[in-house]
Amino acid sequence: MRWIWLTILVILVTIVPTRAADGDLVTYAGNGGDERFNTVLPLSDGTFLVGGGADNLDWLAPTVPRTALPATGINSAAAGRIAFVLHLSADLRTALRVLHFPVGTLREVRWLRTTSLPGAATGAILLSATRTNGINDTAQGRNEGYLLAKLNNNLVTGVPNGLAWQRNIWATGDHQTTQPWDVGSDGKVVYATGEPFGDNWAAVYRLKADGSGDDIVEQWRNHWTATGEWWGTPASSNAAVQYSGLVFKTTNRGSLRSATQADYTAILPDGNGNPKQGRWPLDYFYNGPFDPANPGASSSGPGYTGYRIGAHPTQRIGAITVDRRTNGFSIGFAIQSTLPGGNPDFEPAVMAMDNNGGLRWWSRLYQETTTNSSPDQYVDGLAIDYSQPTDTGALIVLARTHGNNTINLWAGNGITRSQNPNNPGYSFQNQFTGTQGNIHISWLGKLRQADGVLLHSSYIAEYAEGAALPTQAYVEPLLDGW
Repeated sequence: MRWIWLTILVILVTIVPTRAADGDLVTYAGNGGDERFNTVLPLSDGTFLVGGGADNLDWLAPTVPRTALPATGINSAAAGRIAFVLHLSADLRTALRVLHFPVGTLREVRWLRTTSLPGAATGAILLSATRTNGINDTAQGRNEGYLLAKLNNNLVTGVPNGLAWQRNIWATGDHQTTQPWDVGSDGKVVYATGEPFGDNWAAVYRLKADGSGDDIVEQWRNHWTATGEWWGTPASSNAAVQYSGLVFKTTNRGSLRSATQADYTAILPDGNGNPKQGRWPLDYFYNGPFDPANPGASSSGPGYTGYRIGAHPTQRIGAITVDRRTNGFSIGFAIQSTLPGGNPDFEPAVMAMDNNGGLRWWSRLYQETTTNSSPDQYVDGLAIDYSQPTDTGALIVLARTHGNNTINLWAGNGITRSQNPNNPGYSFQNQFTGTQGNIHISWLGKLRQADGVLLHSSYIAEYAEGAALPTQAYVEPLLDGW
């Protein structure tokens, strides 16, 4: 889901489009230089941008215009690699130009995004690119992670020749690899930073539209002043607040926990016809609310079904998406947990927030019971379905589970008529039906944006470890050679 059609390792010497029988067009590019396409962005003039990385640009004809983007302020030293943005014609047959960073700085462009809505004139274009082996400078975001940057033109109204701003984001592990962030129509970027499933730090911040620094978000709970950290809402009640953060670390923070007994014990619908407890997703792991006046002694586990927080306090932020109609945003993440018997586990959650950071709803993506859901579960992708109005439309969730025992992510045939009158209780694959435990299973669901109610869900699984695979080559051009 996250790496779409053009996410391929390309090995031909030039751009060679081939047309399949059903009319799809597959475009290959590259030579032997470890080229990789990671992201595709359609522009309003019908052309396309492709972001990626390579050892060189020799696979492009010398007549293709090249624009070198500056490396000033970029804390990265990816030896032998060149991060690029390739501009392709509407029919994907011609390379119109290539923008690239200097060889040996950034490893690859990972994402391209725009401030405009689908179907509208292309707005500003932003990108993220993988940083590595930089100088250890905490003022620059430390030496690993990714770069967030805004091009100084959008290739529709003009060709960029530099960056309007750039920011070095510190990230390790999956946060560096997947680079969770998105931009609103207001130009503000909601982004993840830090170490997933670790002991250091993990958080989500929102950049100001000009990239000059992190924004103040009224309804988030953690804020920073010139003298230190302050916990409370709204941010405007403390004139000293300089910026805000949503902290994905369980020790002494309380960003994702209820702060009153009433909120902690609140019984809410889970989005699929069952109850759940707690107004915030981390209430699940504790036996009481968070006390901001005494954060170091704010209760312990287990929670109401027997779960506890796991060995490491930071969470894995798997995806962020912004609805550019409202600039509200959703965050998908996973929590390292411990089952009642002491075995390790990972639990998913999705949160929807308004533009001010107020919590609209959250979803566990499965039924919470004392039986517990022992497979490891993660959120890997989020997207907005813009084909419907905001409240009646859907948030698309890509989640993943490792294993198939006990409770798993919601089954398609559990969707009721009251949830989805047009298509209750049916999906392409209602649930995984095999018995193999050592297998990763992807789950694709649609949750109603207004309240998180499940509308659709479907499963797809990888081959089991050690399974015998087909020996004949695929005939579909997209899979040719695999």
